[in-house]
Amino acid sequence: MRQRLVWIACLGWLTLTTSSCHSPTSVDEPVQGVVLQGIDISHHNSDAYAPINWQQVRTAGYTFAFVKATDGYNSCWTDPTFTTNIEHGRTAGLFMGAYHYARPDLNQDATVEAECFLRVARQYLTEGYLRPVLDIETGAGLGKTALSHWVQVWMTTIKNRTGIEPILYTSSNFTRNFDVALTQYPLWLAHYTGDVNIPPDPGIWATWDFWQYTDTGKVPGVSDPSIDLNLFNGDVARLQREFVI
Repeated sequence: MRQRLVWIACLGWLTLTTSSCHSPTSVDEPVQGVVLQGIDISHHNSDAYAPINWQQVRTAGYTFAFVKATDGYNSCWTDPTFTTNIEHGRTAGLFMGAYHYARPDLNQDATVEAECFLRVARQYLTEGYLRPVLDIETGAGLGKTALSHWVQVWMTTIKNRTGIEPILYTSSNFTRNFDVALTQYPLWLAHYTGDVNIPPDPGIWATWDFWQYTDTGKVPGVSDPSIDLNLFNGDVARLQREFVI
């Protein structure tokens, strides 16, 4: 995902650790007052950069991360940094989860891509890890019915094979390509408002669970100067109850 709130007192839509009402000075720092903040990572953040120091990431205040496992390119492509990232992040104490970058524009059969993801990430769809994610950013040309069916097949395949219901990642604008039935799935939303105090637009969803609010973050332990930063809409108790396997 290169494409890559105070706030109960002020806006009333996030669970907070503080009641002060102020904006962070920079999106490069963990957002003050929000219980959980995280990042998402892929090989793009390592190709020309040093390996991620996950202990520094954790010490800087980030508590969860999603890492790219697979891509539908050529039916099945594995991110070469996946295993290192998810294992080292877990060792450092972050809640870690895996995601698949969907290519419905290239592959008509979503089952093929679901099986690809399972072959690579299955051992991390277990106790203590975050629920898996389908990253859907392509395929609008298929039309709403066909694209929604593709997504539903991928999600259902993962649920049937693992007993775990996945999370859906997409952008505000892209939700217009989905049937409303897909709102049954938790939403990880990409919407860069330019200010974390400006609520994002969840599209056809009523609300969001995770929010990717910038793709130009700077985080200690990550040498790539432009990474994705995320917020979780709740506290650690909700995260563990609803999103940790």
